[in-house]
Amino acid sequence: MQPEIFKEGMRRLAASVCIITTQDLMGVRYGITATAVCSVTADPPMLLCCMNRSNGSYDSFLKSGRFAVNLLGTRDNSIATRFAGRLSADERFQDGDWGELATGAPVLLTAEACFDCETAQVIDVGTHTIFLGSIKEILLSQERSECLLYGDGQYGRFNIAKSA
Repeated sequence: MQPEIFKEGMRRLAASVCIITTQDLMGVRYGITATAVCSVTADPPMLLCCMNRSNGSYDSFLKSGRFAVNLLGTRDNSIATRFAGRLSADERFQDGDWGELATGAPVLLTAEACFDCETAQVIDVGTHTIFLGSIKEILLSQERSECLLYGDGQYGRFNIAKSA
């Protein structure tokens, strides 16, 4: 299998946009934009996210033992772009309303949902590491917006209509 064909096929898989964050023992915050996030089990509540080991923030995520997955709505499109760019760790957090939950990992208070996790297990696969997170606290937005999606190199949206 040629990696370029695989990448082209995966670009066609639209996915929710998340900011994955952590804070190291010195209090420095790190974060990346990611779409490789999914639920694992509801009992106990766990999720997973995947990160390329060549990412400059990788070691901080690995050593901290905690992370938060911030599920973005369209109102936070600019933050997704900010965290996908080449800004320093500190510059990435200069925009947005940030707080903390149980683990101390940064959470975006305007996100659709924030999943605050302790790292339960890490699994290396190819160029990436799968971080399994045991969810310690969840913050849900009371002011819903359209879900921010990423596919084929572009941001888009998905509006979930509420039933009457």
